[in-house]
Amino acid sequence: MTEDELIAVIRKQTSAGNLAPVATPALIAAVEAEIGHPMPRFLRRLYTEVSNGGFGIDGRECASLSPLPDHYFCDGEDILELYRSFATPAGDPGDETVLPPGIVPIMDRGCTMWTLVDFRTPDGRIWV
Repeated sequence: MTEDELIAVIRKQTSAGNLAPVATPALIAAVEAEIGHPMPRFLRRLYTEVSNGGFGIDGRECASLSPLPDHYFCDGEDILELYRSFATPAGDPGDETVLPPGIVPIMDRGCTMWTLVDFRTPDGRIWV
């Protein structure tokens, strides 16, 4: 299945009335600047062609693809807030960060399970 076909399926299966506006190129650039790596192409297409988050595998708002900053449509944390919280040491001297730089949490799957995307890889390798 091509990326275009996948995006068409996502649009068809997601109620248009429940989608947030798409992300702007400026917003994508701000996210990339903070993370220090370009957003993988397909993830960029999802944010710029489908919606700024709020859709995904289970249809629950804000428990699916996390939004980028400056969203207004849900109370969930955006991916930069999540990235910062996963990159912050636990608090004790010598604690390491939870995730290596460039690994971005994009979806809370519940029960402390996350979907992560490796922005360091051009294809956006997925970690679960």
